[in-house]
Amino acid sequence: MMRIVDLVVMGGGPAGAAAAITAARRGLSVVVVDKAAFPRGKLCGGLLSGRTASQIAAVFGTAPPDAIVQPQSDFIFSWNGKPFTGGTSPIGLHLTARREFDWWLLSQAEAAGAALHQGVRDADPGLEAGILTLAGGEQIGWRALIGADGVNSAVARGLFGAAFDQQTIGFCLEAEVPYAQSLRPAGAPLQIDFGSIASGYAWSFPKSKTVTVGLGAIKSRVGDFKPAMAALLALHAKDPGRVPVKGHFIPFGDFRKVPGRGNVILAGDAAGLVDPLTGEGIAYAIESGALAAGSVADWLAEGKKGDLTGDYTAGLAGIHAALAASNHLAGVMHQRFVPAFIKRKLVSQERVQRKFFAILGGAAESTDLAKFNLARYLLLRR
Repeated sequence: MMRIVDLVVMGGGPAGAAAAITAARRGLSVVVVDKAAFPRGKLCGGLLSGRTASQIAAVFGTAPPDAIVQPQSDFIFSWNGKPFTGGTSPIGLHLTARREFDWWLLSQAEAAGAALHQGVRDADPGLEAGILTLAGGEQIGWRALIGADGVNSAVARGLFGAAFDQQTIGFCLEAEVPYAQSLRPAGAPLQIDFGSIASGYAWSFPKSKTVTVGLGAIKSRVGDFKPAMAALLALHAKDPGRVPVKGHFIPFGDFRKVPGRGNVILAGDAAGLVDPLTGEGIAYAIESGALAAGSVADWLAEGKKGDLTGDYTAGLAGIHAALAASNHLAGVMHQRFVPAFIKRKLVSQERVQRKFFAILGGAAESTDLAKFNLARYLLLRR
């Protein structure tokens, strides 16, 4: 007989791992399916904010081991690679390689009772029939499904015909520069650059083995990202032509107001939950994955009454409000006159730096009135 489970989670990244461990601890039978075999690489700056640390503690109940995270407190804000201010972050920040970090999260879910199916590239979730078909032909029936399969979500395509809107999606180019090739030493401050690309920003995060260098912006506003990436690598690598560069989409605030349909819901990047200003995505992935699984558990306990998306969407209200506020401010900051103003007055002000790190650390939200006042300040005091 075909096996029936309470929940199938498509995707084993932070959102999927959070959903799986939450559901398993609520007593649900859970299957996680991912096309990759873990540990696997993942394009990401790998900055773990205070918000992320709080979500890991709340959902997983423990902190990642020291071997896969490294503390980082010093920062530099720059313009086209030239530093104009810096200092020490008032909150705890850490850097990680997603290969080790994601596998640690997923292994916590497996230890809690979730069944993993890794390296399954041709799995069909069976959205209409409620039957997952694995590559070898094995079928698993499910009562609910969470699409946590990233920005290129096959689940989102199955629900809505497309994983994202080409006009609003972000795009990133990123490279891992070995220290033998790097112009920045190990232990250097993390660097955020506001002048490397229009309507976006760049980053340089020195880690234990490499420096992660990348840039991102709304794809439709830039067109060709390669010249900007070449110029950025020239500032960070001794022989930039020999450093492999990879690209990926990122949903900079391009969230779905109703992230699902019926008994299928989306979490993390698949639901568009990435802050366009701070780049925060891992914390929202973990939070939304846990919320999604909690909604499933409640829905099943109530006898599957109504549409699963209602309670889940309500649970996401705080995240959606924060992202809407960030989208509003990002629209202001991407106006033509603003970038030079940021360099001249805004980022160099200590109170604005404190606000930035408070939001990054989870002590403040993008909906904070002070953040809207920054937008007003930009418009009125230029």
